Amino acid sequence: MTSSKSIDPMHSWEENTISGAMPTHEIMMHLKEHGCIDISHDLDIAECTKYPVATGGFGDVYRGRLRQGDAVAIKCLRVIVGAIDEDGKKELRRAAHEVYVWSKCNHPNVLKLIGLAQYQGRIAMVSPWMERGNLTWFLSLSPDVDRFAMCIQIVDGVAYLHANGIIHGDIKGLNVLVSDNHIPQLTDFGTSSLSQYTLRFTNRYDSGLSATVRYTAPEILLEETKLTFEGDIYALGMTMLETMTGLPPYHGSSNEAVVVRKITTGIHPNRPVKCFMNSSEHSDVIWSVFTDCWSFDPLRRPRAEEIAKDLKVIARPTMKFDSIGVKAMGVEEMLICLKYHGCKIVSDKPDLHKYPRTIDLGRRYTLMRNNEIISKAAINKAWPTSYMFGRSAAIHIYST
Repeated sequence: MTSSKSIDPMHSWEENTISGAMPTHEIMMHLKEHGCIDISHDLDIAECTKYPVATGGFGDVYRGRLRQGDAVAIKCLRVIVGAIDEDGKKELRRAAHEVYVWSKCNHPNVLKLIGLAQYQGRIAMVSPWMERGNLTWFLSLSPDVDRFAMCIQIVDGVAYLHANGIIHGDIKGLNVLVSDNHIPQLTDFGTSSLSQYTLRFTNRYDSGLSATVRYTAPEILLEETKLTFEGDIYALGMTMLETMTGLPPYHGSSNEAVVVRKITTGIHPNRPVKCFMNSSEHSDVIWSVFTDCWSFDPLRRPRAEEIAKDLKVIARPTMKFDSIGVKAMGVEEMLICLKYHGCKIVSDKPDLHKYPRTIDLGRRYTLMRNNEIISKAAINKAWPTSYMFGRSAAIHIYST
């Protein structure tokens, strides 16, 4: 299982600043000096798409491949390397800021930045290719996915960012990508703010309103503050609502002006009738967590780590996981299932392709539903030696 690592800011005896007047190669040099990796030569150009597979206000996304075979997303600015006009300088500075903040993150629920590159004459950020797309798209195609488990993982990602001084600034379903194993991962750090910079940026992008209105806290819409941790919590609550319902916040209102008026006057989204767990008690607790995130007073909003703790208390006795292996779950999904039922996973990440009998293993030997306790299991001829310890029980899986 991938473990998260705290951000360890580099020590710098002099202030380094990236400005719009700085040429591209100098920006890249500063980024590399502060921990960003240039992987331009690692791209297998013959396996990279010539035309973008997605576009947005920031630029274009191409599908590519590294020389060792990993599929990657190449996020390029539309600014040509070497551009000297003001718009070009502004976008290069924005990209440099995003790369720098993103490069400091290492957590299972934050999309990994592999490195930066020059692709088709443009600055690019390279990350793993996420075949399942963003959360909004994924939910529309996966009605039976465990949405509550995904909420918990998204909260874990936000808690990690906040613990390391990072304000995301644009949390929403479109900025959460989903892995093949249904792991949600936060992405898009273009508006993020990092509290401990060793590299400074002129005119940083922490004050503009680029976040989607429906996820934006009232104090930010009213221009009473810039991006804040509390603003992230507000957006997190809206994103969890979107995750549970599959619909955007205030989906009954198509007029953005109406939505702004509701947010700035403290009117919350309507409570969904059917999307939470069967227990009305737990549904009330979850809805209370959501509404706490939307408190009009930013100081009354809970911290991400508090939200994670509250949701995990609910999760252990109530989450409806299928028996391991019944739905042909992948190894990582099995480990996630075990984790949320109290087991501590300390083994290295198994390779499903190397051990193809894993699914059969799960069907024949392991059953775990709801709050049942796994007392003991000894399984032969399936996985290499690994240990997974729960609170009151241990599973020793070994091969002979």
